[in-house]
Amino acid sequence: LVAQGQLEEGLALMRRAADSATRCGLLVTLDGFHYHHAEACLAAGRPELAEASARDGLALADSAGMRLLESALWRQLARSLLARGDAAGARSAGCKAVEVARAQGATFFEMQARASAAAHGWPVDEPARLAALLATGPADPSPLLAALRGQAA
Repeated sequence: LVAQGQLEEGLALMRRAADSATRCGLLVTLDGFHYHHAEACLAAGRPELAEASARDGLALADSAGMRLLESALWRQLARSLLARGDAAGARSAGCKAVEVARAQGATFFEMQARASAAAHGWPVDEPARLAALLATGPADPSPLLAALRGQAA
C-alpha cells in the first residue's frame, strides 16, 4: 500500500501486524518489521518515523538478542538521519552498519553497508576487504555489486 501511495493506510497496517505479533509472542519477527517499516517510512517521506523504527529495531537487538538484521537496521538509521539532515549522525550509523556486518560475518549486509558508505563518502576504505567481498559473488549481476565493483576499479 505504501508503494502504491496509500501511505497512512499502509503504515497503519504494518503497525497493526507488529502489534499482533507482539501480543502473540512472535518477537522473532519484529526486527524484520522494523527494517521494512523504516524502509516504508523513508519511501513515504517520513524520515522521523523511519528513524524511530530503526532505533526500536536496534533496541531489540540489544534487549532481545535479535542480531540478524542489526547491520541493516544501522543502515536504515543512517538513511533516516541523512534524510533528516543529520550528516554526522548518518555517517556514524553508516560506519556502524559496516562494522557490525563485518563482525558478524554478514557478507551481503556488509556489501550493502559499504555501498551506502561509498555513495555518501563515509570513511570505510579497505580496498583489500572490498576485493575479498566482491570475490564471493563474481557472477552476481545485482546493481549493488555493480556499484561496489565500480568503486573498487
